[in-house]
Amino acid sequence: MPFSVWIGECILERQSESNELSLFDIVLVVKEQWRLLLMVPALFAVLAAAGSLSLPNQYTAKTMLNIPAPVGAVGGMSIVQSPSLLEPVVEKYKLQQYYGVEDKRAALLAFSSSLKTVVGKDGLLEISVTDRDPERAAVLGNALAEMTRKYILDSNLTEQSKRYVVLQKKLNDELEQADRFSRKVAQLVPDQEVLLGGAGIQVINGFATLEAQLALQMSLQSVQSASGSTVVSNLQSAIMQLRASLESTDPKARQMSNEQLVALRSLYFHRALAAELQRQVFLAKSLAEQDIQIVLKASAPLEKSAPKRSLFVALAGAVGLMLSILIIVCRKHWKGLQERLAGKSA
Repeated sequence: MPFSVWIGECILERQSESNELSLFDIVLVVKEQWRLLLMVPALFAVLAAAGSLSLPNQYTAKTMLNIPAPVGAVGGMSIVQSPSLLEPVVEKYKLQQYYGVEDKRAALLAFSSSLKTVVGKDGLLEISVTDRDPERAAVLGNALAEMTRKYILDSNLTEQSKRYVVLQKKLNDELEQADRFSRKVAQLVPDQEVLLGGAGIQVINGFATLEAQLALQMSLQSVQSASGSTVVSNLQSAIMQLRASLESTDPKARQMSNEQLVALRSLYFHRALAAELQRQVFLAKSLAEQDIQIVLKASAPLEKSAPKRSLFVALAGAVGLMLSILIIVCRKHWKGLQERLAGKSA
């Protein structure tokens, strides 16, 4: 039996069977409609390529921030996307003119649409800025990271910054107390050197420094517990010990009244405590500034992040292929419908 005759019988046999689609039917359809199956996807791919080539390249710069509790990376996301933080960036870098929009609100919307914040698996806040200029994308990303860091520090939202604020307040109070007692001592003890001598002043200063260190430890414990309690000192016991030490050093100290001794002790105590607090404030400020760190600064990306032209072309080709298959199926059903109608009329 010739091969062509065998193929014809197979086709007739398949037509007489059920309407189920088989691999043989698909091969026949592809053979008959190959032009349509090629032309439609090719047309869609060409149109997608032309459209994607008309789009400008976009570059994404990323920066990372480490934000500790209680704010955390999640709280940092809200801060970065807040208008109060975005508006200064829009004004500083003149994004309204850059985006070519009518008002500041439109510039904010355009800028926020190019901004993306993500919390990484390591708990870091990732800030991404997309722009057609890679240098500008890096500049805007770094500006946002620095402004976020400054906003959190200025708002005293972290534990270290809260500790710094409390210590700074205590330091200001101690400086005021030292100034007040300095005026009082100037009235009560006009000439300390004559009355006490150098050794007596050293004794008072030594006692005040030791007492200030002990009192500061109590103060720092209150800072850690956020109770805000003031420094407590047993004044009566301190005065008695101080008088005994002064009298053993210089008998002339017996001539001092309790009021004079209390004023002198208070002056040197508050001065010593202010000096200790100044060291603690400097340390707390340094720790607060290190608390929020820019782990990775944004740099100008070398490769574009969008548009993904190859993906656009592939998707357009797939859509064109599905459309061509739909056209073939509709043609087949329409032809079958016409044949059935012709058979009924005959």
